[in-house]
Parts: sequence; C-alpha cells; structure tokens
Amino acid sequence: MNTNLTLRAYGVLDRFGLRGFDAVVGVSQSVLDQLGRPGRRRLECIPNGIDVARFQGTLSREEARARLGLPAGPLIGFVGRLSRLKDVPTLLRAFAALASPVPAALAIVGDGEERTALEREAQRLGIAGRTHFLGECSETFTAYRAFDLFVLPSLEEASPLVVLEAMAAGTPVVATRVGSIPEVLDEGRCGYLVPTGDAPGLAERMAAVLADPAGQRRVSAAAVARVIERYSLESMIDRYIGLYGSLVRTGRAMPVREGHVRR
Repeated sequence: MNTNLTLRAYGVLDRFGLRGFDAVVGVSQSVLDQLGRPGRRRLECIPNGIDVARFQGTLSREEARARLGLPAGPLIGFVGRLSRLKDVPTLLRAFAALASPVPAALAIVGDGEERTALEREAQRLGIAGRTHFLGECSETFTAYRAFDLFVLPSLEEASPLVVLEAMAAGTPVVATRVGSIPEVLDEGRCGYLVPTGDAPGLAERMAAVLADPAGQRRVSAAAVARVIERYSLESMIDRYIGLYGSLVRTGRAMPVREGHVRR
C-alpha cells in the first residue's frame, strides 16, 4: 500500500464525508497529524491491537528453528510482503556487509512480486547460502521465536502489525523511522530505529544489537510491557468503549437503529 497516497485519499474523504462524523479515529498519531483538524470533529488516536497471548509461549528458539528448518547461530529475520515499499534489498545489502565478520543467517518470511528479484540479488551479493526464503508462514509466532533479531526496512508504513507481533514475542526489533514506528518503539526505548535506505547504517546497528545480549533483554522486556499496556486487543477495545461512552454522555452520539442511516 502507498501510505502517502492513502493519506491524501483521507484528505479527499475529509472534505466530503468525515466532517459529518462525531469522531474520527486514527491508528497512530502520525496518521492524525496527516489528517489535520478541520472542522469541530473529535480526533482520537486508538492504535490497532493484537492478541498478545498468541505471540507468547514456551516454544524455545531451538524448537522454533527445527520446525522451520533454520540453522543454529545468529539469525536475523524479516516478515512481510515482498514488495518494493518493504525495501528488502537494503536488508540484503546490510546482511551482506554483516555476514563477513558475523557468522549469521537471514530468514525471509513472506511472498510477493519481488521474490524472484530478491533471490537473484542474494545470489549476486554472495549470501544465497545464508539467506533462507521461507515463503508464506501460517505460524508467524514460530518465526518470531526463531529470530534473534527482527528487521523491518520499509520505505513507508502506516501502523505495521509485524512490529507489534515481534515485540510481543520478545524479539528485538530494528526498523526504519517511518509512519508510526517511532511512536510504537517509544523513540528507541523499545526497539532500534534506523534511517530508510541506509544499508551500512543498518548493518552497523544489526551487528551492535547481536553483540549486546544484555541490551537485547532490556529492550525486549520494555517492548513486551509496552505492547501489553498500549497495543493489546483489550486496550484497543477499552479505548473504543471509552470513546463511544464519552460521545454518548456529551450528547454527540446517538444509537443508530437497524436499517436507519443518520443524516
């Protein structure tokens, strides 16, 4: 999805329809900032929530890797659609720079129109033997548990659920400073932020994280706590209930009868 085009579309919708709403919800503050505040409508930030329990459990890293056929040793992972905006080539170049001094492997979970080109790029960079293209995976929890480090090198994002999922699984996250990612990672306190398209910088950050197990544990613990507090399904539901209750109490929302559209 082209996030910038989507936000421009929201602007068109705003002029023609959103002004009639009692409240408008954005999944991140960055989305609300793009929308602006025309009219008198109420804008609320209610992040998407995930089923945190689904991504937690007792599965060991060794068991997870055995299920997926992945090797022992440092393992960097990516989960997502293999599209241009995910910018996986930058991750491949960063991994190629990292692979010489650090005996690591890379797992790519997902599929898409860029897969063939990415496989060719891995061959060209000389990392095909260490790069595992796993395709679609129905057990993403297993993938997160297998990784030592999750990387999302996207050029654009709105509110990526894969970052929340990796955080909930206790897997350290390195991601680009786009969309709501800085907000989700609490400006680096619950993960690691890098610029877009910077393969040398990404390689340096990945090497530093892999070399600092104590830092990984500290950041991962903070990430799990943040997801539970702010990005769980329960938190999301509570916020929607609170918003609707507030609108009802102030007389700005009326129940809509079945078959009736309020105008």
